[in-house]
Amino acid sequence: MEGDGPYYAVKGSPWIYSTTGALDVNEQFQVLNTEGEPMEGLYAVGTDCLGILFTEKKAYVTYGGADQGWAFTSGYLAAEDIADSILAAE
Repeated sequence: MEGDGPYYAVKGSPWIYSTTGALDVNEQFQVLNTEGEPMEGLYAVGTDCLGILFTEKKAYVTYGGADQGWAFTSGYLAAEDIADSILAAE
């Protein structure tokens, strides 16, 4: 490997079936209250907010990897926004 780390690795196991959470989130993955406003410090990623990845026209997702890929991607994006918020507050 080139360069100095840190390097990270995640081992994942794809599953075909998963439930799709019903939490509403904004583009920063902040959970929204019933008025559509972000709830301070509360984020949802992965299958808890998977509804934003697909549409309600598709009743069920039956192909493996979609949930796992979304969990990794949404978790990364939310963490990036959280880190930016913490650094901006300092």
